[in-house]
Amino acid sequence: MPNKVVKKTLTIPNYLNELGIEKGINFSLTLTEALKEKFGV
Repeated sequence: MPNKVVKKTLTIPNYLNELGIEKGINFSLTLTEALKEKFGV
């Protein structure tokens, strides 16, 4: 099922977390977009 979502736990450096929170980054969306780009889908 390509549209099924799964919860993942990951570790990132604290400074990136702080910057992301400060900028209002949606981490799940950002990771999804990066993976799609990396896999060419």
